[in-house]
Amino acid sequence: MERAAVIIGVLWLLIGCPRAIKSKVGAKPSSATRSEVEAILAELRKRHGFPAGVSFRAKYQAVYDGERKQPFQLRLMSRDSLLWVSASLMGFEGLRALWQSDSLILLNRLSREAFVGKIDSLRDLFPPLKGADLSAFLLGFWAPSLDSISWRWFPHERLLRGRLGLYEIEVHLTNDKSPEWWRLIAGTDTFLLEYTYSKASATASPSKIIFTLPDASRLILTPKEIERETAPVELSISIPEGYSVKPLSDFNL
Repeated sequence: MERAAVIIGVLWLLIGCPRAIKSKVGAKPSSATRSEVEAILAELRKRHGFPAGVSFRAKYQAVYDGERKQPFQLRLMSRDSLLWVSASLMGFEGLRALWQSDSLILLNRLSREAFVGKIDSLRDLFPPLKGADLSAFLLGFWAPSLDSISWRWFPHERLLRGRLGLYEIEVHLTNDKSPEWWRLIAGTDTFLLEYTYSKASATASPSKIIFTLPDASRLILTPKEIERETAPVELSISIPEGYSVKPLSDFNL
């Protein structure tokens, strides 16, 4: 259960600190013109843009495939720049997190510890992403912060490539311009996120999401419930009595 709870740290979206998976980067062909890139981005925003002001509630069946398979439930609620996440095993919640616009609160219920701090305190590890970006990736949308990237489009590879902080970021598109996989590259190390869509519609939420983790194990997420909330979602966390409060940087990702 301890391992299952800590896994949620990996879900800081493609925000892990990749160390172990090697990426073989070959010769890079010529990219498309700026107008062609803008056309691709405009289509992605139109078809997959994260809807502003909309609240979501989602539930996933998650299976960690490493030394052993460990099924657990992952629940997600999001609104604008706020993200509330809960991870549980056999009905017992092990970890709860609230990502606000500039800060993060993590409750480790197994050790009765709370980790509180500014997101900027982790910038040495994480690219400059927000809670809304993590929500977008988990729901299959184009993340809002990606609009600030200067992208290049390689049509023969169906690949968008740009830089996100210290990371090189790539997204591979299907023939109909839906994101198929994402890759973060730091030097020669990579972190991979792959989508599988149902045959009925490639524009709907992914039917499966696979994270390839730095140790080459995988976290497989299968959406069970994804709903748009018509009423405002209350996202809050209170630190229970008796919990030890520590800096966010002490959380062992």
